[in-house]
Amino acid sequence: MAALGNTSLRQQDRYISAYNVANWGSFSTIEQIYINAERSRDTYNPLPGVLVGVGCLDQDKRVVTAKTGRGLANKLGMKFFEVDLETDLNVMETFFELVREIRRLGPGW
Repeated sequence: MAALGNTSLRQQDRYISAYNVANWGSFSTIEQIYINAERSRDTYNPLPGVLVGVGCLDQDKRVVTAKTGRGLANKLGMKFFEVDLETDLNVMETFFELVREIRRLGPGW
């Protein structure tokens, strides 16, 4: 997966990175993936994107708090959302935010 991730991220200007709020392992890899993506790109501009915590309504299983997710997003310069796929909470908003970011930075960024 690392090779595939590095290859595809090298060609991207923006992205959505998601983790399961009930799985610390999925969250703990986000920062390293971001660092690898930054290193593999041909530009020194920061890699804008959206960090998404998935499964936010299942509080009994949560191990990653919204505060922790938001803190990492701030550190990486990303927007932050928590979504719930069963109820569609914030799903569309996440994609709309990415589109807004693409429009804000414009072509050839």
